[in-house]
Amino acid sequence: MLKQAQELFQKVKLSNGLKKYFFNTNWMFLEHIIKIISGVFVGAYVARYLGVESFGLFSYVLACFVIFESIGKSGIENIFIKQYIDKDQSEEVLRSYLFYRLLTGLLVFVLLFSYSFFASDMAISYGLKILSFVFLFQPLEIFEHVFQARVEMKKISLFKGFFTAIFAVVKLMAIYTASNITIFFLIFGLEKVFVFLGGFLFYKNKTSLFQKKYSTGIKEIFNESLPLLLSSLAVILYMRMDQLMIKSLLGAKELGVYSVVVRLTEVWFFIPLIISNSTFPRLLQKETSERNYLLSSLVPCLFIILNVLIFKDLAISFLYGEGFIEASSLLQFQIFSLILVSIGISYSKILVSHSLQRFTLFTTLFGVGVNFICNMFLIPRIGLVGASISTLISYSISGYLGLFIFSKTRHLVLPGKSFSCARGKHV
Repeated sequence: MLKQAQELFQKVKLSNGLKKYFFNTNWMFLEHIIKIISGVFVGAYVARYLGVESFGLFSYVLACFVIFESIGKSGIENIFIKQYIDKDQSEEVLRSYLFYRLLTGLLVFVLLFSYSFFASDMAISYGLKILSFVFLFQPLEIFEHVFQARVEMKKISLFKGFFTAIFAVVKLMAIYTASNITIFFLIFGLEKVFVFLGGFLFYKNKTSLFQKKYSTGIKEIFNESLPLLLSSLAVILYMRMDQLMIKSLLGAKELGVYSVVVRLTEVWFFIPLIISNSTFPRLLQKETSERNYLLSSLVPCLFIILNVLIFKDLAISFLYGEGFIEASSLLQFQIFSLILVSIGISYSKILVSHSLQRFTLFTTLFGVGVNFICNMFLIPRIGLVGASISTLISYSISGYLGLFIFSKTRHLVLPGKSFSCARGKHV
């Protein structure tokens, strides 16, 4: 009887733990559903208003911003969460990584603001200058990772979702008042600032941040995060390289069409990202197997792809209008990148759990090189379709196939050897 009671207690305990992750994931999903509504519907209205060519210029500036944003993030998110969990949510860990993010944020601000003076178009120059100031607030994003590690994302998700809705209304007001493209850059920048403020506002123990005791030195954090920083930068480069090269090789109008395809594809990337982020602590604590961790984000992506293939023509015509209808034929290729992104996100975190994150850099750099070569060869010959094909090839290499190259990572992806089991029971 005692043994049965103990087994029942363990089941209930596991069930309660799973509920915590389940509800945490749901709050993060809610936030991103609001972002989808804003990004797809309001974003489409903005694209219609700006027109194909101006929307191409707008997308070019955002592509540059995302590249610099990856530098500001410093590649420390997963490492910070791991350290924060391993050291029992130490304030010293938080102070160390916050200080590091403050330094990188200031550096990125200077870099992007300086780069804006070399822009060939005045609208692009103004956009880059405005968005450079966002990086002075980006270090506050570290507080969101604190709540992520604690599996307490409810307040943060509601805060971010609320301001996403507010700024969606602001964008509609800007369209109603016939604002120019510079106003939309300003709105985008302010929205990012409020997103970064969320975690900091809800963090209670702010006074401890002014203490001078740190767990890790700047040099140590830099050395540990450098592979992931370069890897993240490389990922963003091959996610945005096609847009930069299309602007250079084909023009702003073609970039406007391609940017619609990118938006309708990347709008779904949050699903594998949220599932992987939310269950990452379970993976670190050996409460789930790597196989289940991978499949948990992969299965929903297959369902999304099927629906996009069925409704792509109707969606583009309804949302963006006939001026962007060319995007439909491209979307049938590009949407399959969702599977590859899901696999890549999961394996990047699996590598962190094995302290093998440095190999993410090598596979990603390989993917960047392949993407550049494919784009240079295919875009001039088959246009925008070539950019989509190049993206699929590079994603498959950087997220999965590249791991076969190294003996230390090969066992993670070989059939029959790829997934280690959690200690004890898992579901």
